[in-house]
Amino acid sequence: MAYFVVQVQTNFEKYVLSVLTDLLLKKKINIVSSIYAIDTKVDFQKTINLDNDNIREYLKQSRIRNYLSNMRYAYYQLNTNDEKNQTLKEAYKQQIKELNKEISKYPTTRNNKETPFIRGYIIIEVKGDFEKIPSDLYHDIKSIPKVVSIPNKYNVPEEEIKFYFDNITEEIAY
Repeated sequence: MAYFVVQVQTNFEKYVLSVLTDLLLKKKINIVSSIYAIDTKVDFQKTINLDNDNIREYLKQSRIRNYLSNMRYAYYQLNTNDEKNQTLKEAYKQQIKELNKEISKYPTTRNNKETPFIRGYIIIEVKGDFEKIPSDLYHDIKSIPKVVSIPNKYNVPEEEIKFYFDNITEEIAY
């Protein structure tokens, strides 16, 4: 395995991770085995076993979140000068409260501010023993918005990665 580091704009690590994941899946590039960013890992090795219940639950959550977003937008667009708008605004407020209660039932990923990963960087794990990053992968990564640079075209030594991941697991354990 070879590891490469990509510098991205701070607080856009997950955005770059999702765009890169979509790009790799769309182009069917299969040399990447995992991507690490902040507290997220995308593993291209494992197959996902989804059943209809999981898909249905995800779509339900997504619909509720979109509806809540639309309700909030409509709520803030109303003027309170008119009495008719005032009653409508109160109805929207009640619906927003109910939707918030519904959303709070579902588990969410919490952003841990004490995350041990380095902000502004993602780590890409590549299958094979590459000394330099493959050129097609390099150009695909550089084409993604919010990617600042690839600090080193050469792979990160295995010992450094092992040391880094060992320190991360120790920090997570405490």
